[in-house]
Amino acid sequence: MKRELEMTKRLLEIEKENAKRIDYLLITCLFLIMFKTSYGQLVLNDSTKFEIRRTSLKFITPNKIEKSKYLITVEEKSKDLKFLKTLNKQSIILLLEDENFDWRINLILYDVFKKDALLFYVFDIRNRLDWVKYDKDKDIIYWKKELDNYGIFPLARE
Repeated sequence: MKRELEMTKRLLEIEKENAKRIDYLLITCLFLIMFKTSYGQLVLNDSTKFEIRRTSLKFITPNKIEKSKYLITVEEKSKDLKFLKTLNKQSIILLLEDENFDWRINLILYDVFKKDALLFYVFDIRNRLDWVKYDKDKDIIYWKKELDNYGIFPLARE
């Protein structure tokens, strides 16, 4: 009898734990569905057009020179930028990890933050496959740190 009572208690505990897990999974699924639906506002990777341009060497003072940089300019980014301004850092990182939007979001971040795109020039990175091969992991690490340091303030200024 005592053993049956202990087993019944344990089964009830297991049911409670499972109910919590199911609740967590349902909430997570609902969040992901809502988040994915809002992605519909973004332009997909394959529609992205951009250019890389080199800035000139600038003489700030006789003793200070600003070296030239390679900057990315994304065409038709205003719609995406408007949407990105509504997101937090975690949501932007999720987009950078989504194969449908990662390339475009990365290019827009390069554009907005004026990050030097020297590696794009050196490795002739012109499409998503090249970027994934050479630089995606490093860029995601960089954006995680950059968004931690500065938030999305540069996005708000655009």
